[in-house]
Amino acid sequence: MHKPKGASIFLIDELENILLLLRDQNRKPCFNIPYPNMWDVIGGHVEEGEDPKDCILREMKEELQTWSFNGRNLPLWRIIDFPDRIDYAFWDYLGSQSLNTLNKNLTEGQRVCSFALGEVLNMELAYGWQPYVVEFFEGRRRRRHIEDPTH
Repeated sequence: MHKPKGASIFLIDELENILLLLRDQNRKPCFNIPYPNMWDVIGGHVEEGEDPKDCILREMKEELQTWSFNGRNLPLWRIIDFPDRIDYAFWDYLGSQSLNTLNKNLTEGQRVCSFALGEVLNMELAYGWQPYVVEFFEGRRRRRHIEDPTH
């Protein structure tokens, strides 16, 4: 049996913090969303015949209306084999998009916010993302130290 595929993105701001989405709450008894009111990595399900990179670009356009991909090669950080899915985790810089603008035009979730590694260490993220976000942060910190030992 094949696992479903997902695509996610770690958006990094100018302070090297990660942008996370606060998931919606269950507002109606008949609408039961998984992990209500929890912080989550931005992403979604890969549709039939869709490439994971196309999926994350679609998801970002749907969820973050104002976010604009400027045509750079969107780097794949890693493919993660979760118990319930295979997720393609991409990353990119947030660029000049402000959190106020993103939140004003958000179509899914309650809001987005940026978090530092120290904050993520003490959070439980939806869908089991916490150890992977920590791993991503630590990898970036090691690379910066190697590239600039005075940092």
